[in-house]
Amino acid sequence: MSPIQQMLLGAGSAVASKNWIDDCFSTFVDSGTGNARTIVNNIDIADKGGLIWQKWRSGSASANDNNSSHILADTVRGTSKYLKANTNDSEFSVSAVGSFNSNGYQTGGNLTSTDNSGDKYVSYTFSRQKGFFTCLTYSGSGNARTISHDLGCVPGLIIIKNLDTTDHWRVYHRSLGASQTINLNTSSTAGSGNAYFNNTEPTASVFSVGTSESTNKLNSNFIAYLFAGGESTNALARSVDFDGTNDYLSVADSDDFSFGSGAFTIEAWIKPTG
Repeated sequence: MSPIQQMLLGAGSAVASKNWIDDCFSTFVDSGTGNARTIVNNIDIADKGGLIWQKWRSGSASANDNNSSHILADTVRGTSKYLKANTNDSEFSVSAVGSFNSNGYQTGGNLTSTDNSGDKYVSYTFSRQKGFFTCLTYSGSGNARTISHDLGCVPGLIIIKNLDTTDHWRVYHRSLGASQTINLNTSSTAGSGNAYFNNTEPTASVFSVGTSESTNKLNSNFIAYLFAGGESTNALARSVDFDGTNDYLSVADSDDFSFGSGAFTIEAWIKPTG
């Protein structure tokens, strides 16, 4: 792993006490067998918890077939529940995952969506890790409120689904802000997010939901997936934001650049002027 990847996980110089991205995330491609199969991707989702997002790639199902849906299963709701990210369907009570393991997972009873024999699949596994990903459930109140989370940093992306109704998936992204939202399951452009995220930016400990039934319907149950990527509030954070065509960073001469005669590595993003 490069120093840049380490920094993205907050590893810094204390690498030995931190997790690598390989410990938290996996992309795994394979083929179905027609039977439950064990996926070994070396992600400890049994102890840490997390999300499995599986998608059919090609084979006997068609691109518009129900079996080619995005299948989401998480450890918060357990092995007997799953959702489809490309539809507004409520929660399904047939297992897409047979078990969450210390080195991956096993596919479950929903074999038509996860294990057609010979069909090709891809799965993305996110383990719960501070500064990377977390997931949680909550019950709707109908009134604007905050929801506590344990991501350990400001979220950059929040995806919410009402588990009990056919409301759309609602998405917060830091590039849009809490005043706008997009639907995960449609191609619609961004719309007003006031009713969904209460026009309030998330913090390192809470996010806000408004009065919309798709994020806060009274007595409905919700799942929220939170991904890191928000601006750091740590006083020791050392980052820059290039958001214009003429932005640049100028660094004065320093003895820090006297690397000596031994082996060394410099890593940087560079934009040449010609």
